[in-house]
Amino acid sequence: MSHLGPATKPFQICSIDTIGGFGGSRSTKRYLHLLSDHFTRYAYVLTSSTQNANDFIKLIRNCAETDDIELILSDQYPGINSKEFKRFLDEKKIAIIFTSVNSPFSNGLNERLNQTLVNKIRCKINEHDTRIAWTTIAHDCVNKYNDTEHTVTGYAPSYLLYGKDVTFCLMS
Repeated sequence: MSHLGPATKPFQICSIDTIGGFGGSRSTKRYLHLLSDHFTRYAYVLTSSTQNANDFIKLIRNCAETDDIELILSDQYPGINSKEFKRFLDEKKIAIIFTSVNSPFSNGLNERLNQTLVNKIRCKINEHDTRIAWTTIAHDCVNKYNDTEHTVTGYAPSYLLYGKDVTFCLMS
């Protein structure tokens, strides 16, 4: 696979990945589907009980309401490799590149984001005495990630994508 090069504008290159193993007695949802924009590092998530084409289509629709995605980098999940998903991408004129099997380093941006989010979600789940659904915690963690300055860009993803002021006040 050739080097993609850095994205030069939002939604030029996006990555899709899935994190599994979530859930519990209060939720039938087991997966966190993640789409991240390579230029802004903005993350979109969808929680689901499956990994089928409809989940990935819904994730892209949530993201692409305002902008068009040019290229998606993804692992070779059956739902993403399905005829239904490929037909959706063709209709939207979105190209897809699959990473090599068993080589998560091919999609390093998403793999690092996965680690960050899983750690934050676990910490938040264990932080409270009262039980909060992991799906709620996951969305909160992604929102905080999007509002936090990124070490690579020097800006918060929500600032780069939407111009949102994310100045934080330290509380004592």
